[in-house]
Amino acid sequence: MWPRTDFLELLGITHPVIQAPMAGFAPPALAAAVCNAGGLGSIGCAGIPPATVRDQITALRQATNRPYNLNFFVHSHPRLDPEAAARMRTRLAPYFDEFGLGPVPEPTEPFPPFDEERLELVLELRPQVVSFHFGLPDATAVRRVKEAGCIILSSATTVAEARSLEANGADVIIAQGFDAGGHRGSFSGSPGAGLVGTMALVPQIVDAVRLPVIAAGGIADGRGLAAAFALGAKRGPARHGLSWMPRSNRFAAASRAVAQRRRRRDRADARLYRPPGPRIAQSLHYRDGRQRALGVPAAGEPRRPALAIAERGGARRVHAGLGGSGRILDQRAAGRSVG
Repeated sequence: MWPRTDFLELLGITHPVIQAPMAGFAPPALAAAVCNAGGLGSIGCAGIPPATVRDQITALRQATNRPYNLNFFVHSHPRLDPEAAARMRTRLAPYFDEFGLGPVPEPTEPFPPFDEERLELVLELRPQVVSFHFGLPDATAVRRVKEAGCIILSSATTVAEARSLEANGADVIIAQGFDAGGHRGSFSGSPGAGLVGTMALVPQIVDAVRLPVIAAGGIADGRGLAAAFALGAKRGPARHGLSWMPRSNRFAAASRAVAQRRRRRDRADARLYRPPGPRIAQSLHYRDGRQRALGVPAAGEPRRPALAIAERGGARRVHAGLGGSGRILDQRAAGRSVG
């Protein structure tokens, strides 16, 4: 069925489809469904306490005995600028008052980096696959993860980053194109990092490294998968389509979200900005420029610690990503399938 099977054998899967981790949005039930269908299910561990990850893996293992992936962020701690934080809190105050959210919280770090505690978690759980975003951990950690029998995946947004990952112990390269929603996986500091489209990036990385390459970004149907394979990728991603499946935490509000996306698309455009997290992300810019009026830093500005995620009525308010497959999802009215 598939042109090559070496990558499938490496990961122990049947189909070359990997569910993107999407920490906080993809519960164990979604990962288990992907695993049982022959793909590689993933659990996003960024910002998730290790104890919670253990509980999620327990639930996952009760639902499947197939290989799965644990994903972690590898990044430096953000710097705290008290004056900038005070200015941001002042700008946010009217909006917190408007929606009854109470006092504006102090800045916090939403995504702890991959540390010794998380390394010990990996060594305890020993998943088939461990993936990293924003580079790789130090050489000792990489060696210990490999000694535990784990396959290491990591994201690259340029050829230079892919070569660095290959030289430092990655087993598989994720070619994350500009089309991908969410955080850029860049870690080199290059001005062009994260700005190359998936279909342009994949063949460049395939030609530059000897490792299997995964295409990630803007792929949501068979045409995208076929294009990725033709360019040398070993598999295509299932980030945007699967994020709307019934087992996703987001499905309950899918119809409303699709309608909102259509309205926003009519009066908005996608831009890179610095949300809570280690790197720039792609999101819609809307509400008459109020996002920029709040001082949300643009892609070229320094990274800052994030204000705590506001909650109202038990609903968490988070930053919504936008990928290249948004038009396809809109047409499917909540996208129950990705084929």
